[in-house]
Amino acid sequence: MLRWKFKPRFLATPEKPSKGPMWKGLVVAYIVVAVCYFQVAIIGYWMFANKVSDNILISLHDATWLIIMANMYAMPVFDMIESVLVKKFNFAPSFKLRFITRNLYVGMCTALNKSRL
Repeated sequence: MLRWKFKPRFLATPEKPSKGPMWKGLVVAYIVVAVCYFQVAIIGYWMFANKVSDNILISLHDATWLIIMANMYAMPVFDMIESVLVKKFNFAPSFKLRFITRNLYVGMCTALNKSRL
């Protein structure tokens, strides 16, 4: 399993408040979240036009089983794919690997449903 070690990097003291580093971290976090949401929103609108709902998997009307399976088994599937890629194919565990595998999973679920329509 992939593990990340977190260390407190934004230590604040009365002499040196952490307003600057915290602000930078907050801006980066919002940018990452916005990129993820915009990507899903653009692909969802491209595939379903104005019929897309807030949760793109709910827009897959004809495949109720796919929605249930995608939501129920998503985290174990992500973990299994990452473990296989790291152990058998010698990929370095990184944010990039996690980002790509999760987006491919959502893309495969969407494409599987689109092929049935």
